[in-house]
Amino acid sequence: MLNCGTSAPLLAIYCWQQLIFRTMLKIFEIVHEDGEKEWCTGATNIEALANYVSTTGCDLHEMDGAEILELPKDKWSEYRVKEEDEENDQSFQEWMDKYGNGSPDIIAGTMYDV
Repeated sequence: MLNCGTSAPLLAIYCWQQLIFRTMLKIFEIVHEDGEKEWCTGATNIEALANYVSTTGCDLHEMDGAEILELPKDKWSEYRVKEEDEENDQSFQEWMDKYGNGSPDIIAGTMYDV
């Protein structure tokens, strides 16, 4: 049976942490062994990697040789998401402003044809 006397404070702390982490998403660059790169978001590199593996369906062991680096926020405006329709191209900063306030996601990759 759940004891609300002790569980309620823990639940409040958990919810507070989730709120803080969700508002502090970062961008991580995954550099694969073959030189291809992908960029994804998460509160931590572990969260970004877990979401990447879950979304792409790749095996975690496939990521053994990959490097995962945090992309500094002051560099976000230098990177661009290239869309099929060039009018919709946007910087990573613009992408984060529009979509980066929720769950972790994959932003872009160099192996995709546009």
